[in-house]
Amino acid sequence: MMKDAIERIRMFEDNIDLRLKLFDQRLDLNHTVLDSLKALVPALSDAGVSWNENNDKLDALMKMLQRHFGSEAGLEYDN
Repeated sequence: MMKDAIERIRMFEDNIDLRLKLFDQRLDLNHTVLDSLKALVPALSDAGVSWNENNDKLDALMKMLQRHFGSEAGLEYDN
């Protein structure tokens, strides 16, 4: 009876050790994902700035073309 209790305690201890190891692995993975997301923020921010700059340039080009050629009113054609 005592041997069975000791065996169960050892199995429980092994189970806890395995769970702690898995928890540590998941924690490491979460840190890796968090670091990746932190590195992604500046890249997305730069892309947003570039996007806005390109839109501003296209708007300026459209205004210049409209001043030169007139507005697009009446240029809709049915194909």
